[in-house]
Amino acid sequence: NFNFIIDSGADASVLNTTSLAKLDYIDLKGSRNIYGIDGNQVQASYVGVKFFSQNHIFLEAFQVLSVPGLDNIQKAHNIEITGILGSTFLKRYGFLIDYKQLNAYTNGKENKVKGT
Repeated sequence: NFNFIIDSGADASVLNTTSLAKLDYIDLKGSRNIYGIDGNQVQASYVGVKFFSQNHIFLEAFQVLSVPGLDNIQKAHNIEITGILGSTFLKRYGFLIDYKQLNAYTNGKENKVKGT
């Protein structure tokens, strides 16, 4: 079992470097410099991960970064957070977020975005 934070404001999905060893992934060769929320530039590598949830199969390209805040959640609440699912993932799979009930729903099918 893996736990992700859903962040509709994040452009990309992120895997915490401390979680990478526990996953089956494909190295997507290459890296690039990105800017974090704190405005600092860091180098991110990329991996592809296939995971399953409630009979749905999801494929995602993740940036691999050290995210100390996710490690702090584990220390404070004993919940390991594997990474962050960003807006591109949510849009691709047609997620609907119920902010009142704090639930996310999808039919698990990739939705084609016009022009792609």
